[in-house]
Amino acid sequence: MERAQEITGVGGIYAVLVEASSRPRYAFLVLQLVAEIADGRGQAGPFVAQGGVPMLLREWLCSQLLPMSEQPARRAARARGRRAEGRTDR
Repeated sequence: MERAQEITGVGGIYAVLVEASSRPRYAFLVLQLVAEIADGRGQAGPFVAQGGVPMLLREWLCSQLLPMSEQPARRAARARGRRAEGRTDR
């Protein structure tokens, strides 16, 4: 993927993610989390400080994303919708 123009702003970042990812909202969320934990120089990882304790960036990301995966009601509703449509894929 080659881009001739400079990417500026959130809209430009999201446009690139739409082209490059099958899950652009999730990819944007991950980028937003990395930006949140970045230091004053805009850099993050491989270790970040969580409550003064160093941990791997990927472990911190997992701890931040875990609550999203613990939505059983939403997951069940989506599964019911797929079954109603006759779909068996995830």
